[in-house]
Amino acid sequence: MGVMDHKRTWEFRVHATPDACTAAFAKAMNGGSALGLMSSRWEIRAVQHGAVAAYQGRGGMMELMTGLSERATVERDSAVGSEVQFQASASPNGVTICLMHLKSFATSIGFTSDARFIRPAMQRVERALREVDPNLVVVKN
Repeated sequence: MGVMDHKRTWEFRVHATPDACTAAFAKAMNGGSALGLMSSRWEIRAVQHGAVAAYQGRGGMMELMTGLSERATVERDSAVGSEVQFQASASPNGVTICLMHLKSFATSIGFTSDARFIRPAMQRVERALREVDPNLVVVKN
């Protein structure tokens, strides 16, 4: 897992149904600890062959601390509405191909706004899919 994970397209090959993969995505996006420093809040909506998660802001203690800094508030506010798209398609050999990418985002000082909160949510998806299929294959893109 790297610092630019939010900028790549994630491809997973999972021995599970597309619905099971999409459910794992939805659960993982909102799965951060309320006390965790990098937790985030997401609104999930179903789309054909998957789901889209829209960023609603920082979660837990960081949401409370954000109000103490004007710069942090501006960065958070610009990031709200950023979207992570997840698509899951079954293949004939029983493997589901899942693609995940940051579909829309804002920038602040040349960097993806709130990437430090978006990236851990995307990384949780990989862990959730690994729970669905311990033999998960991650294709680096």
